[in-house]
Amino acid sequence: MPSRTPPTPGSPLARTERLVLAGIARGRTNPQIARDLHLSVHTVRSCITTTAARLDCPSTRVSVVVEAYRQSVLADLPAEPRPTVDLQQREHDLLEDIAVNLTARQIGRRRYMSEDAVKCALHRMFRRLGAHSREHAIALAVQHGHLTLTLITTTDQAGAAA
Repeated sequence: MPSRTPPTPGSPLARTERLVLAGIARGRTNPQIARDLHLSVHTVRSCITTTAARLDCPSTRVSVVVEAYRQSVLADLPAEPRPTVDLQQREHDLLEDIAVNLTARQIGRRRYMSEDAVKCALHRMFRRLGAHSREHAIALAVQHGHLTLTLITTTDQAGAAA
């Protein structure tokens, strides 16, 4: 049996990888995606890892969604119908923070908020957006014009870890 070569950054995504990526952007969990696509959860996780390698980003669900939107891989994914929501500046700031993969504790330090206050603000924002997870909130925010990922640079990501 031929060995599989590792994915190279910039190579096109396979159909299954695109479907898994769309499922993540729609707020589905790995087991839900596996059930929807008749795959194992292990295969879904493997697709996420492979997609991350192709997009040249960390293999977290949030990072993969952010990079997929940044590279216009999900540009053809139709926006989910949602009522119009006016986000406050703090909510925009929180979206930017979760887009660079910060934890609630890191966001709290950055925004001078307690970790519990951050979690409460995130849950309130998720409820307003109709999001089920961080990656779903990012996807909805991009789809509805609340977040422009081209403005979030790799230097933001590097500085966010400090």
